[in-house]
Amino acid sequence: DQLGDALHWIRQIVAIICGLLWGAIPVVGAIWIV
Repeated sequence: DQLGDALHWIRQIVAIICGLLWGAIPVVGAIWIV
């Protein structure tokens, strides 16, 4: 089921990107505050 695999990988990638963004936002905010 290639379509199912593709959707699974897309969701994984989106989750990773969102995680990186949520991790980066507080760091960037802290840098700007300093």
